[in-house]
Amino acid sequence: MTCCVWCFRDAAGRSLDGSASYKLTIPARQRARRRWSVAVYDRSTRSLLSDVVRATRSSECTDVIENVDGSVDVELGPQPPDNDASNWIPTVPGEQFGVCVRVDEPPLQDPAAMWLPEIKRIA
Repeated sequence: MTCCVWCFRDAAGRSLDGSASYKLTIPARQRARRRWSVAVYDRSTRSLLSDVVRATRSSECTDVIENVDGSVDVELGPQPPDNDASNWIPTVPGEQFGVCVRVDEPPLQDPAAMWLPEIKRIA
């Protein structure tokens, strides 16, 4: 089963702004289950960002870097992070955007047990 969750606000309830930087962590337990992807969309056109190097990152990207605990931090923002840009998705400064997180989930007995993404503003 594929689950798609759309995010238009950060964890504090603010609209996602291309001038700010954010982090979304894919937990190790989620990564171990199935394929996942994160895609950034332009809020005004409802299409993938087109004026950026890439608009997605996924479990199928060979250059995505895992954390020590097996989780993956996907960073979103106008500038690449200082440490490494492998998990970075660029955004357009001054433009609002939305994020679609797709996760292949095994069927769940309890839908409340499904992981839901949280996008945290970091700068």
